[in-house]
Amino acid sequence: MIAAAIYKDGAIARVITVPDYPAIASNMLEGEIGFEIPAQAAFSLPINLDLVRAFYHARIDQEAGTCRSRFITDVPGQAQTYLRKEAEARAWTEGDEVANPGLYPFMLAEASVRSVPIAQVRDEIMDQVNQLVPMAAMIEAKRIHAKRMVDAADDIPGIAAAAAVQWLA
Repeated sequence: MIAAAIYKDGAIARVITVPDYPAIASNMLEGEIGFEIPAQAAFSLPINLDLVRAFYHARIDQEAGTCRSRFITDVPGQAQTYLRKEAEARAWTEGDEVANPGLYPFMLAEASVRSVPIAQVRDEIMDQVNQLVPMAAMIEAKRIHAKRMVDAADDIPGIAAAAAVQWLA
């Protein structure tokens, strides 16, 4: 169950609860605009904007995660593996894998399994990092900015507009 605040001429005309998002559109009359709000916010007037903001904060976080997952493997433990591989690649210097093999378990294992030099593994890791960091940084900046704009918005249409992020634009 979700809810919607239906606006007409810039003011709330009514609040409805519906089973799903398409039902919001099918319940609107000519000239009305519907904004999804959490169901618990629809049970009292005035609508609790803190609940609406929290709802849109969660949506922003979910969308940022979905966007990130287009570029990374999103399975449990994978983020820690990526961080460890990056740390190994940044720390590695030629010949150190022989003197201190315990410092490079991921790179040594991958080089061994693939039968390639550790330097190649290191270069590939750093290439991936260098490609992903700017994109990840932009997604994070947009996520933080959108949440701040949601917090600054005075009404439901403003909150919904602030949460409408163009993640890859």
